[in-house]
Amino acid sequence: MHFIIKMPPIKPIMELGPEPSPKTITGPVTHNVVSRYLKRDALQELLEELFPGQKDFKITQLDDQWRFTAPRKVEDEEIDKIREDY
Repeated sequence: MHFIIKMPPIKPIMELGPEPSPKTITGPVTHNVVSRYLKRDALQELLEELFPGQKDFKITQLDDQWRFTAPRKVEDEEIDKIREDY
């Protein structure tokens, strides 16, 4: 003997909206960026411009990378604007 059980349709617990843009994701977010043609002072100035009122981004250098923490993801395009051309 076989039984067929009818179940109501499953409703999602919550509906996911579109993926947020990186600029709306709040951090802190730790970054590792190649230090080539990028000076620490310029990076500090950029971060202070992007995040007014904040000064401590924990900028350190290890090998050929700058490491820092910011309230959101800093886009490559934003960093590339301050790279020096050689």
